[in-house]
Amino acid sequence: MKKNLFLTISIGATAAFSALFLSCQTTKQPAAPQATSTGTAAVATVATPVEAIPAVSAYEPVSIKEKLDYITTDITYPRFPGNKELSSAIERYVQQDYPPVKAEALETKGKNPTSVLSYEYITNYEVIEDATFTSVLLTTYTYTGGAHGLESNKSFVWNKKTKALQNVVQASGLSYTAIAAKCQTALKKRDFYTADGSVEAGTQPDDEHLGTFTIDGKKLTIYFDPYAVAPYSEGIQTVDITLP
Repeated sequence: MKKNLFLTISIGATAAFSALFLSCQTTKQPAAPQATSTGTAAVATVATPVEAIPAVSAYEPVSIKEKLDYITTDITYPRFPGNKELSSAIERYVQQDYPPVKAEALETKGKNPTSVLSYEYITNYEVIEDATFTSVLLTTYTYTGGAHGLESNKSFVWNKKTKALQNVVQASGLSYTAIAAKCQTALKKRDFYTADGSVEAGTQPDDEHLGTFTIDGKKLTIYFDPYAVAPYSEGIQTVDITLP
């Protein structure tokens, strides 16, 4: 189930959010022990309650907006009130990635106060859920001057069963080598492909090159930023892999 949310709210304001949960499994209370013909009480077996896994994780959008003469900022990312670890990981990334861009923009303006150049930093998100995983994909557009800006992706994949963030190998059960081979096979069939080594360079079997991903049921999707495996004009490249 795929949800695209590009919502804007003010930080500090109460965020409205809704979520659907699977009905929690309940165990009927056992009947009181009945006396047998011999007068011995029957032993009642109590089933151990099983914690239900929510079909959709409750989350709320958080927004950071700022319009200055040297930078325009519009950041929206999800916060999961019931999942501190996932929320903290996302917020740490935003807090680490954005400030250096803003500082650079201010420095550039200070060196040339009359410049009309204004940086841009825009982040949106996508939440993809299945029975086992909550995948969060942040897509950021950054403009620092020149002919065009750049897009980049960052993913966070939460396993609802193990209650932990996982990398692509842990989540998919495939090795980096296997994922790299599947990506190379798919990318080499595309119109932009030339035998210049860029596909091989951009799909090296490690987390740095293959670590941006989402899972939706049996579909594993690997994301490649512009320039990673193709020319800028080709945009973000994705490869879908069917899981066993």
